[in-house]
Amino acid sequence: MRRALTLARLQQDRWREIECLECLVKIAIEGADLGEVGTICDEIDAIATRIGDGPAPVADALRALALVLEKGDAGEADLRKPLAALRAFDDKAQLAYVLNQVAAFRVKHGLFDDARAAATEALGAAQAVKRTTEIVVASTILSGIEARSGDAPQAARTIASLLAGIGDVSVLSARARQNLAIPTQLQTTRP
Repeated sequence: MRRALTLARLQQDRWREIECLECLVKIAIEGADLGEVGTICDEIDAIATRIGDGPAPVADALRALALVLEKGDAGEADLRKPLAALRAFDDKAQLAYVLNQVAAFRVKHGLFDDARAAATEALGAAQAVKRTTEIVVASTILSGIEARSGDAPQAARTIASLLAGIGDVSVLSARARQNLAIPTQLQTTRP
């Protein structure tokens, strides 16, 4: 991704540069390297400003997400405004990603109703822009919540419906395939 970023910079392709930086931020978030997030988001804002679009709502949302992941409930209040900005900007792909990360965080901390709300919105946003990975992640989070709440049949139906819509699982991203394994584990380990 760093090489792709370098190429985008050499070609002065600012939109591609922002896309590469967004990927690098997500890699940092998923790798729990939250110290990198602010620096990369600052770069996104600088480029967006240079092309007349800055600051970028996605950068604010990813910064706020990193705060939630780092500080827990204390960071949740800082997430509302950036999520509203993503919704207003109509960036459904980025909204789905951030909401799925928030939903997974909430599941981890036992906040199942809040997690369900975030995952449900993420699913709707992902379906609107056909983001298969985010559809899988949101669906598996919802299935996991159903299983943990004792509704294993509904959890199984959610996954069966998801798999029927996907077809060939081998073409999914690593993140999507990893999330497909989680609901099965949750069905066998109730709280």
